[in-house]
Amino acid sequence: MGKPKNVRELTEKAMRDCFKYSLMNIGDIFVSFSPHVNSVSFDVYKEGWGIDRDTDISVSITLKGILKPEISEAKKRLKPLYDYMKGGKQ
Repeated sequence: MGKPKNVRELTEKAMRDCFKYSLMNIGDIFVSFSPHVNSVSFDVYKEGWGIDRDTDISVSITLKGILKPEISEAKKRLKPLYDYMKGGKQ
C-alpha cells in the first residue's frame, strides 16, 4: 500500500491496523466514522470494554474542512494509539 500521503490515507491505515490488532489481542479498540462531520474516532479500552469503564485512549481525526489537521498533527494524535498497539497484551 505504501506510505500514507494525506490525512485520509493515514486515518484509513490506522483503522486497518486497529482491526488487525483487535483480532489478535486482549483489549478493545472501537473505531467509528461520523459521516455528517467527516470524522473518525478511536476509543481504546485496555482491559476490554465495560459499561462502567472509561476509555483509556480517545483520538478523533476530522477528514475534511477547517478542523482537518495537517498530516504531522494527525500523526501526533495517533501516536498514543500506536504506542498502545505496540505494547499491547497478547
